[in-house]
This record gives sequence, C-alpha cells and structure tokens, in this order.
Amino acid sequence: MLKQASVSTSDKTFAFDDKNKFLSFKEETYIPMAYAKDKLQQVLADWTQMKQEYITAIEDIDSHYKQQDAEQLSKMKEFVKEYQSKYKALREKHNEMKEHKNKEIADKVARVHQELAVRLFI
Repeated sequence: MLKQASVSTSDKTFAFDDKNKFLSFKEETYIPMAYAKDKLQQVLADWTQMKQEYITAIEDIDSHYKQQDAEQLSKMKEFVKEYQSKYKALREKHNEMKEHKNKEIADKVARVHQELAVRLFI
C-alpha cells in the first residue's frame, strides 16, 4: 500500500508517494484585487492617451491634406484664369482678323461689281 505525503507552501501544493515519487502538483495563484484594479486603470489610461495621440495624428494629416488641396485648387484656378485670358486674347485677335478679311472680301466684291457695272454700261 502506498502512503502519500503532501507538502504545502503558501500557494503551491506538491503530492508524493512513500518513495518520494512525485505524484501531482497543484498551483493556486491569484492576483490581488487592488493590484489588478491598478493595472487595469493604467491600461485604460494608456489606451486613452494612445487614442488621443491617434486622433491628433489623424487631425494633423487631415489638416495637411486640406492645405495641399487648397494650394492645388488655388494653382489650378490661376492656371485656368491665365489660359482663359490667353484664349480671350486669341479669340479677339481671330475675330479682328476675320473682320478684316470680311472687309477685304466685301471691298473686292464691291470693286468687282463696280468694274462689271462700268463694263456693262459702257
């Protein structure tokens, strides 16, 4: 028949048979409530701080992109305005040239009519 002996320490229990052969080991550990609450408070504080840092970083990035968008929009408006003025100047020049050509053609038609009228009535 085996005789069992057990040895206990503050949080561990060891069981041996009569030949000091190890039979089992049972560990009963716990975390003190005050310590656990303190650690949870620290974790929550860290999470809150990390969340605030994340929000600040996102706001900085968002602000940076909004600034870039505003700059690009301003440059694009300048570009469009510049080319609108160039287009307007070219269109006016084209219209002037067209009017000049139309006047030349009208003058030539008038001269041809005059020459024909002179030739027919002579």
